Amino acid sequence: MSGPPSAGYADDDRQDAAVMSGHTVAEQALRFFKRLYDVERQLQELSVEERLQRRRSEAKPMADLLHDWLLQQRALAPSGSATARAIQTAWAAGRR
Repeated sequence: MSGPPSAGYADDDRQDAAVMSGHTVAEQALRFFKRLYDVERQLQELSVEERLQRRRSEAKPMADLLHDWLLQQRALAPSGSATARAIQTAWAAGRR
């Protein structure tokens, strides 16, 4: 899951799902967040309009995948578990 951020991130993540299955939930979540930060890092020198366009084309699909993945993981995590609490915290932070 390396390489420059692109609109193909969503496809990459679907293909990498089998590879990621051996990772912990936390490791998988960190990979999503790293990708989002990678996109932001590449946008620093762009105009406001260019940043908005790239966020829509690159970060939004990644955030949508993260959202779907968090929903799936929350359904699998026992209520009250550390994993469930971490997902709830991430969910709350993302809604601010």
